Amino acid sequence: QNLYDVIFVDPPFDSDLLSAVLPLLPVRLNPQGCVYVENRGKLVANDPWIIWKQGRAGNVHYCLLKLANE
Repeated sequence: QNLYDVIFVDPPFDSDLLSAVLPLLPVRLNPQGCVYVENRGKLVANDPWIIWKQGRAGNVHYCLLKLANE
């Protein structure tokens, strides 16, 4: 199984795909890896994720997520 340092997640804003995809990613991420997420609204991190960095560009909120236990 391939592990990644960075995983990009940019689902269509009017979909529920972000909540479906995030639980699948921990097994694909290197221990020090992160997930880059773009979303219409400000993201609230749920276990096992923490927001490492975040910002906003126009109407797009973006953040880097890391696993809380890393």
